[in-house]
Amino acid sequence: MPVKRNMQGLQFCGVFVRVETKENAKLKAVHKLKEKIGLFASQKQEIWDAMNLRVGKKWLAYGLRRIKESEIKPLGLSTPLLDHIAKFRKDGMKTDHWFKTLLKVWMQDVNAKNELNEDVLLSKYIAEPALAQDLRDAFYNFQKQAKDYISSETAATEALLSNLKRAESISTFTDGGIIKIHAPLSYIQKCLHRYGLINLEGFPRHVSALVLQDDELIVSWFAGIIHRWIRWFSGVDNFKELQLMFVESVRKSCIRTLSAKYRMYEKLTEKRFELDDHGIPMVEDFEATIKPLESSYSFASTDEALMYGISNSGLFVLTLSRVRVPTRQFNCFVMGCQSASPSMYVLHVKEKQRFPGWRTGFSSSIHGSLDGRRIGLCTQHVKDLYLGHISLQSVDFGSLVR
Repeated sequence: MPVKRNMQGLQFCGVFVRVETKENAKLKAVHKLKEKIGLFASQKQEIWDAMNLRVGKKWLAYGLRRIKESEIKPLGLSTPLLDHIAKFRKDGMKTDHWFKTLLKVWMQDVNAKNELNEDVLLSKYIAEPALAQDLRDAFYNFQKQAKDYISSETAATEALLSNLKRAESISTFTDGGIIKIHAPLSYIQKCLHRYGLINLEGFPRHVSALVLQDDELIVSWFAGIIHRWIRWFSGVDNFKELQLMFVESVRKSCIRTLSAKYRMYEKLTEKRFELDDHGIPMVEDFEATIKPLESSYSFASTDEALMYGISNSGLFVLTLSRVRVPTRQFNCFVMGCQSASPSMYVLHVKEKQRFPGWRTGFSSSIHGSLDGRRIGLCTQHVKDLYLGHISLQSVDFGSLVR
């Protein structure tokens, strides 16, 4: 079969179709042990870095306090070293400025501009040299042993995989091959970056275009992304990995957007807003959240999912243009809606490319000419557009011209 010889699989209607062999017990055990050791070593490295950073910050605070104490010589708190340094202090220079000058001279001496950030500077030049040599040697020896083990197991895994591939190439389709359907996770991550939910490093960030909108609309926009992908990918074999992406990217980006709006800590934001009730669940609550969503889907409410390629039904975000002006009031631009439009919105299209539509996971066919158009909408229809219950086909873009 052609799909069996293609390692990338067959690309069809938003998913990958691959033929894979059944999991090998040896390969699974090697992967599991290697990942555990790698995770343990990374955790120890994080603890080591955090400890050194804390020591460095305490040294910085102590140095500033001692410099300030040098001004009160009558109390007898000065030291010979501080008295010697104080000779180079210019007349009229404030204490904080003087301390910054000392730090600047020291940073030039150690060539600090080559370091990644100030955390590395404090750890490398202040905290670590102050630690016992035996402690430093033991830690770096442990990290070296862990790295050597992981690299050796990687080589062994590659050799095992090559043997499995050779065995697969001479086997027939009935020898244990399994057809699996996978969601394109790498491209979905690129979409998240294009939508503004994650940065270049893959970490979630707040969506600034949503900060000025109501809380319900902010949550609905993020929930709409999850609802669309659940419609398309609920039956794929790597849906568990997609769930982790939902939580690590979409849910955390929603929390950070609400935190940026209210300037709150993320933990307080998560407690204040019940995101699970709006369809943005944690991993352990996914099954309970998906069932009511799937049961509520109908042909009328899921035109994006069932009518692939429907025009003007990709992802977009609305930003506030202005609130209602008494001299000129508009009704909602959705055809058949007579509700007043409390605000004017500017349409920002996130999916302008029509083809190849399979990569996006849902239809991506909003025409580029609609980008930047101003429309008036009631709150309910903004929510429906965000959740994907209706598409931009229902919006009369000529209402503003009349």
